[in-house]
Amino acid sequence: MIKYMDEQEMAIAGIKSLRMVHFYQIIRDHEALPAAMVYYDKHKIINLCVLDEYYEKLLDKIWAVYLEECEGNYIVADEYTRYVLSRAGIQDSVNYEQYVDGFKQVSNPLYEHRGYMGDIVMPMVRYVINELYGMSGITLLWNPISKDWFGTGEISAMNGDKRVHMPYRIVCIREGCYRIEIGNVLMTGNKMTIGIAYGKDGLEITLNSTVFHVEGRISYEFVEDKLFCRSDIWIDHKQVHVSNNICQPQKSVCESNRCKTYMYEDMNTSVYTLPWGMNIIYGTKDMNVQNTQEQYNAVNVQNTQEQYKSVVYVTQLKSLEYMYCIACREIGQTGHAGIAVYDYALDKVVDRRDGGYEQLHFCDMGYEARGRYKELYAGRYFEKKLG
Repeated sequence: MIKYMDEQEMAIAGIKSLRMVHFYQIIRDHEALPAAMVYYDKHKIINLCVLDEYYEKLLDKIWAVYLEECEGNYIVADEYTRYVLSRAGIQDSVNYEQYVDGFKQVSNPLYEHRGYMGDIVMPMVRYVINELYGMSGITLLWNPISKDWFGTGEISAMNGDKRVHMPYRIVCIREGCYRIEIGNVLMTGNKMTIGIAYGKDGLEITLNSTVFHVEGRISYEFVEDKLFCRSDIWIDHKQVHVSNNICQPQKSVCESNRCKTYMYEDMNTSVYTLPWGMNIIYGTKDMNVQNTQEQYNAVNVQNTQEQYKSVVYVTQLKSLEYMYCIACREIGQTGHAGIAVYDYALDKVVDRRDGGYEQLHFCDMGYEARGRYKELYAGRYFEKKLG
């Protein structure tokens, strides 16, 4: 489908030759944010940070052009930038075949995950609504039966002796990113928008409504291999809640054995259970990288680390399991924010009802993954019959 491209997206798509590339960081609210600046063609420049809309598209284009031009070695770059570029070009170290062993590729998947959006996201939605009502001392009694048809439906609960009906609509913006519009929250006629996004550093839930003003953010974010629960809620333009707590992992990591296939070898693994029942399996492995000019066609860079990271989100229901997984390599160096190179992102649905199937979907999310993944797996579905 032909897509309208604005001026900046057109500029990025039109980069044909690189003159200079610079990866650096900017500091905002005491947080280091990755940024990239590129001089290209004769006199043009683009400078974006990770918060900008086309940042990932710019990285993708930089690396694509670099891989074509790196043999000439005439691109101007500092030591750290050249190191990142050279490592970003090393792809296909992941054995994707192991993930599809026993599966067959299908063009018309029986269990495309959008058919299960209600099962995937509604536990989180109920949790958020419970927390909002709980601030006023109200405990909702949920009706266990909900109506759902491919992401459109209704949930209901008893508020004292009054039944509250909450119609909703779920939109899958992309894999791992959902927007839920739900009505009658906190007051009749109030429509709330809840955003849910899975990422390599954790899970973020945002909420906003305008009739009765509610705005907030609840996140579960990994920082230095610790899971922080952060929340900031505003109601009627007043801050009513803020917190920043460290979550404790489960003592047993047996849960991670089910997802061992999607972890790198010898990873340090932790399992966390979130309030609505979802499990997060988090694995990391630090690698000290010794690079030389002969090996990577780049100058020597000291004190550079590469961290392999896998994050698996598992929603377990009575007869259904949904899993979303992201794996990446984070390249970092003292004094730099570093950059992430994604190896894969996938989601899996397991339906254990009679005649059930297991479906695996490799996501195509615009990540800066290339090589065999982009050519043979991204955007494709694989299935196998259970039993």
